Amino acid sequence: MARVWASVALGLAVSLVGCQATDLHALDGTQWRAVRVDDIVAVPAPPPMLTFRGRDASGSGLCSTFTITTITIDAAAAPPRFGFGSLSTTTSGCFNEELQRVDRAFLDALSRAQTIELVGGRLVIDGPGGTIVFDRVQGAS
Repeated sequence: MARVWASVALGLAVSLVGCQATDLHALDGTQWRAVRVDDIVAVPAPPPMLTFRGRDASGSGLCSTFTITTITIDAAAAPPRFGFGSLSTTTSGCFNEELQRVDRAFLDALSRAQTIELVGGRLVIDGPGGTIVFDRVQGAS
């Protein structure tokens, strides 16, 4: 009987390794690089970036910069619910149509995001506007 319970416990531990709790405290001071924007897997360089600071975040798209204020994360929901007070953007000169398309997709997905979670070390933000997958930038504070 002990062997059965050990197998069940091991199975649960293995299944939970991929997903980690997501909360503002854990994200504070971290920086993330977009590696996928919805169906766009080859994100042009320099990629969109996202940096968390307390209850706010900021970053850059390919043709824009943005600020997010008053972030909320409901970590009790599965997956964790993501919300914010406002998203302000500033566009810069970007004359390449492909870069503009990726930038629009990134900002649309970000502005309509509803969930946020860490999956296998990657940050995944998802909602009706699409999915953004980020890799953490090591050494950023």
